[in-house]
Order: sequence, then structure tokens, then C-alpha cells
Amino acid sequence: MNVLWILTGKGEEDRIRQELIKHYGKPIFINDDWEIFNDWQIGLRKDKPEVLVMTKEIGMFYKKDYFKQ
Repeated sequence: MNVLWILTGKGEEDRIRQELIKHYGKPIFINDDWEIFNDWQIGLRKDKPEVLVMTKEIGMFYKKDYFKQ
């Protein structure tokens, strides 16, 4: 498995963010729609209530091609 989407509720965003910070530290990338953690392996999606868990390779692809970092 390379990518795992966890569907959440918009009302859970702050609680999930705090748990991600607790476990992975502050996000390494933030924009209007995303907060990225754990060296591009965990994403908190804010435009749709989801958490994205991905392999390092997929994370680096997103970083370069999707987020233009």
C-alpha cells in the first residue's frame, strides 16, 4: 500500500491537527488546503476533511510535482 486516505469530519480538524503535532511536530508545509507532517508522509487536508498517509516516495512526488517545493 502506497497511499491511505482517512476520511474525517470538518469538526475534527483541530483535534486531528493537535494529535499530528503531538506525534510528528509542527507541519513542515502549510497552505490553504494542506498541512504536511513527518517529512512529506502525512497530510492534513483542509479543503476536504481527510488525512493522507503516504510512502516517502509518494510524498516526495507530491512535494515536487503537486506542491511545487
